[in-house]
Amino acid sequence: MFSLKNNLPFPLKLVGGLAIVLFLSGLIWLLVPGDGNNKWGKFSGSPAVTLLDNGRDLRLEKDFFYTDPRGKLWVAEKASEVNGASIPRSFWTIVGGPLEGKYRNASIIHDVACVKMAEPWEAVHMAFYEACRCGGTGEKHAKILYAAVYHAGPRWKLRAVQAVSASEGPDGKVINKTTTRYVPERIATDDAFNDTATERKLKEKLSTENLTLEQIRDIDLKSL
Repeated sequence: MFSLKNNLPFPLKLVGGLAIVLFLSGLIWLLVPGDGNNKWGKFSGSPAVTLLDNGRDLRLEKDFFYTDPRGKLWVAEKASEVNGASIPRSFWTIVGGPLEGKYRNASIIHDVACVKMAEPWEAVHMAFYEACRCGGTGEKHAKILYAAVYHAGPRWKLRAVQAVSASEGPDGKVINKTTTRYVPERIATDDAFNDTATERKLKEKLSTENLTLEQIRDIDLKSL
C-alpha cells in the first residue's frame, strides 16, 4: 500500500500535505497555474445564453464580463440580444461564424458595446481584438477580424450636450451647476469597403502580410 509518509522526501511531504489541506478547504485552486490568458485580459466565465426562436439571435441570461489588459471592465448585460451583427458577414467565411468559434465571447462583448455606443468606436474595436486573443483566436485571424470591424464595423461619435440646473445655496443665493452628457451619433464607414474587389484585396493583404495593428488602421482602402 502506498504511503506518503514512507515514500516521499520531507519537502514533498509538506507539499502533499498542503494540497490535501487546500483540497479539503475548497482552496485547491491556489496551487493551480493560471490559464495563460491574462496577457489579453480575462472573461468572467462562459456566457449563459438562450437561442431565440428565429434561430439566429441569442439572449444573455446573466451579465457577462470581459476585463481588458488595462483593467477596464466591459459588460454585456443580462437580456442583451446578440448575433454577431457588428462583424462584417463577408469575413465569416475566413474565420467562421461569430457565435460558433473561439471569438464567440469577443463577439458578444463587441455586439453589446456597439449597441450601447458608450465608448469611442476605436476603443470598442480594440477591445474586440484583445478579447479575440483572450478567447484563443490566433494572431492572424484576430488581425483579420480587427481589420474588418475597424474599416467596416459600426462607427459613431460622442456629442457633448450640456445642461444647466439651478439650486439655492445655504446663503440663499442661486447656484448654477453645469453637467455634461454624451449622446452617441452613428457615422458612416469607409464607402470603399462596400466594393467587392476592394474587400477581396484587403483579405488577400491580411492573409499574406503580417501587419501590425497600426498598419491595419492606416490601410487606405481606395489604394488597394
